[in-house]
Amino acid sequence: MRGVDYTSMFPRPNRLTLSCALLGLVSGCDAWLTKPAMINQVSVAVARRSTGAPIAGVSVVLYTGQRPMGYGTTDSGGRYVFRDVPQGLYGVRAIVPPGFEAAEDIIGGPPTTVEDGLRVTHDTAPSIRFTLLKRGPGSLSAFVTDAAGVPLKSVMTTLYNSSRILDSVATNAAGAATFTNLPFGAYGIVVTRPTGFQSFSRQDDSLFTFRQSIIVDDGSVDSVHVAIQRCAANVRVQVHDQHGDPVPGAGTELFDPDHAFASQKADQSGLAVYSTAPCVTVIGARVIAPPGYFVIQGRGTEYMDGIALKAGETASVSLTLFKV
Repeated sequence: MRGVDYTSMFPRPNRLTLSCALLGLVSGCDAWLTKPAMINQVSVAVARRSTGAPIAGVSVVLYTGQRPMGYGTTDSGGRYVFRDVPQGLYGVRAIVPPGFEAAEDIIGGPPTTVEDGLRVTHDTAPSIRFTLLKRGPGSLSAFVTDAAGVPLKSVMTTLYNSSRILDSVATNAAGAATFTNLPFGAYGIVVTRPTGFQSFSRQDDSLFTFRQSIIVDDGSVDSVHVAIQRCAANVRVQVHDQHGDPVPGAGTELFDPDHAFASQKADQSGLAVYSTAPCVTVIGARVIAPPGYFVIQGRGTEYMDGIALKAGETASVSLTLFKV
């Protein structure tokens, strides 16, 4: 009768297990057998800010405290891996190569080529990504909309840098003002708020809206979105006759120095309410006499001007018609 091989029913001991057993140190070897390896790796990737393309040949340094622990250079995929890193706290620094810049060198701010506080354990392998700016020309567009996202046409948009104003362009039907072939550097955009978007009640609702520290680097096709709030105020025009009685159906208009921009007939109480009047420095209200009435030309009877409107405020105007 064929015998049974019982050894195949049990796992074979490894060399460390046999050594511990032979030495009678099994209990002391438990930590060796169960403790995970206290090393791991730190991965680094370096890419261009504008396109995301990898950057090869960037020197990277792994350090702990003030002591360098390893050096490397990114490959064609913009990557380098520090292997066999003992557990602990580390930092990684990328050395900016010629032809590139770090963002903080252009617009200031905290360093973007250093990453500190990286914890390496047996089950934690940090992965770091740095982005650099490549020197070269690019373009910039400003998209101007109202608060609901509707594009605003013919809004004057001005481009400037730290030393001077460079160009001014009116937005097109898509709300875009585009500036092309711009040298490498930092720029700003000024949007001139059109009539109806100027409230004068807050600093950020003044004549202009700014966007600053916009970076242009090689091949960049960046854009900024500028949403401006339409300013709305209330104008109540009360029309009455020489006896103080209301004049229903009387025509009324709101006007600025250039033209009349809104009109409305008075209701049964002789009142015309404009709830979305634009906020401007100078506005006026005028009455138009219906049949059976006439108006005496002049301020206080036919019209009232010099009304200043701010967001949410209400201006009340009283105008007089004379019954025939």
